Amino acid sequence: MEYFIIDDDLIDDLNRGIMRSLRPESKRDPSYVTDLYAVKVTHPVNGDTAIAIGGEEVSFDVEAQVASLTSVYNQMQSRGTITIQESNDMRQWLLDSRGTSVVMSDFIPPSIPANTYEDLDAAGWFPAQGE
Repeated sequence: MEYFIIDDDLIDDLNRGIMRSLRPESKRDPSYVTDLYAVKVTHPVNGDTAIAIGGEEVSFDVEAQVASLTSVYNQMQSRGTITIQESNDMRQWLLDSRGTSVVMSDFIPPSIPANTYEDLDAAGWFPAQGE
């Protein structure tokens, strides 16, 4: 599992966009209780947020609508989190990936660093029980 620190106001949109890429609305079971794919963790002191994504291979649905993910990448670009080129590359990757198998971490722009559980634990993200 890798953890990617994402702006708090973008993390749910990213997470929801990932879910909709894997299971578009037309194919979702109505009994699903969430429209988010991955676990989100929040730093208990500074409020930073991270999304936990594994390296598993999944099917990117051929019917996936990618506008919500493209919007997230555009917002990351406008904030300087990723470059214009990286935003464009991610948008093209989304279009090219429909109907194929992808690695989950590929939904995260390459310039956003991956952290391990140990990295975040050392930075105080997971306080021990009772703290």
